[in-house]
Amino acid sequence: MYNGFLVAGLIWSLLIEDHHWSFYIAIFFLSCVLIAGIYGALTASKKSFGYRGFLHSLL
Repeated sequence: MYNGFLVAGLIWSLLIEDHHWSFYIAIFFLSCVLIAGIYGALTASKKSFGYRGFLHSLL
């Protein structure tokens, strides 16, 4: 789920010609993945945040 959402957003941001809009779309999708990781960490285990949320936001 994380990877699919992240890839879709980042590919979409690469296809946008306006650099400011492209940057905002990329930040939005990275933020969504980070928020999903935080939610997963709060509802599952603490390892989930570090493993999924933080590492995926570094991509």
